[in-house]
Amino acid sequence: MRSFLKLFGIVVYICSLSPVNAESTITTKARDIFERAEADFDIARVKFEIDRLIDPTVNVNQGLARIDRMVADIEGMVPRNADSWEKVETLRKFIYQSGSWNNHRAFAYDMSDPLGETIQNKMMTDYFEDRQGNCVTMPFLFIILGQRIGLDVWPALAPLHVLVKFRDDRGQVYNLEATSGGGPARDSHYNQLGPITPLALRNQVYLSPLDERETLAVIGVVVMEYLLKQGLYESAIEVGDLLLEYHPTYAYVMVKKGSGYYNLVRTEFIEKYPNSSAVPVDLRDRYAYLGSQNRAMFQQAEALGWRER
Repeated sequence: MRSFLKLFGIVVYICSLSPVNAESTITTKARDIFERAEADFDIARVKFEIDRLIDPTVNVNQGLARIDRMVADIEGMVPRNADSWEKVETLRKFIYQSGSWNNHRAFAYDMSDPLGETIQNKMMTDYFEDRQGNCVTMPFLFIILGQRIGLDVWPALAPLHVLVKFRDDRGQVYNLEATSGGGPARDSHYNQLGPITPLALRNQVYLSPLDERETLAVIGVVVMEYLLKQGLYESAIEVGDLLLEYHPTYAYVMVKKGSGYYNLVRTEFIEKYPNSSAVPVDLRDRYAYLGSQNRAMFQQAEALGWRER
């Protein structure tokens, strides 16, 4: 939701109210995962541990063991003295072509939920089981396996999308599109997903390889999305604050925080009072604070070059 201002005609009050609460359990657990990862960075472990915050049935050790088996199979397929592109082609074959290496069940794009709007579909274990992925699970599996076989691959962002950045043996950097067979893709391809402004490129909001801390935030955003869907808006905003500590230009998180503040206004005020003048005096500071935060989040994202689709 863009902003509630047009819907409710909010009257802005000058206030300094900024509620500060102890971190929720889920935020504390996410922070612990991030801090451990900074000492021993392993994208696969982080992904499984973050998924387990949402789905307690996720078995981290089993997931990592499955990754190890996949890596062993891929290494057995890689030609001797292979260069980086030959490794990429082997990885593409392993993931996207049906054969004995994947039990004749190739991984494919889930056309029924391409953006991963169903939270369960963003779980790596779900991707393993149904072999139907999206723009989260597909690039992260490609990156996890690629890094383990010696490829220089990292995630990057496009509007509502994660892609793979690959540096070959000559130092040339390419986009690889994991949702389309892992083949190369031009920057212009990603403009079709949403507006990529020159300002967003200068601020490295899109199409720039993410570092380790930024990667943690991109993996962790599913927790924020889950909390928003559960109606736990305060906790979602709190997780968003953590994600922005790790990735300060993560415009998508700013927009999601803005939506969280809108939903707090909706549930606490819009659904209870006919208009802004009916808000009780003792709640107006809260009302104004939520409104100002809603606007601020969208303004921060827009200042980085983010634009609505």
